[in-house]
Amino acid sequence: MYRFALDDLKKWRSKSNRKPLVIRGARQVGKTHLVRLFAKEMFKHLVEINFERDPGIASLFKSNL
Repeated sequence: MYRFALDDLKKWRSKSNRKPLVIRGARQVGKTHLVRLFAKEMFKHLVEINFERDPGIASLFKSNL
């Protein structure tokens, strides 16, 4: 199944002044599938961090400010 959102991600990637990407949406609509497909087509590696599967890893991202 082709996703038009994949085109949007490719446009985002091609921008030289792109900002961090946040993908939000309802549960079970294909956000993870979309990102995995995008990464497979555009990058050699993907690092996936899942705070639901491993909640303890969230402490690595806390700021001490």
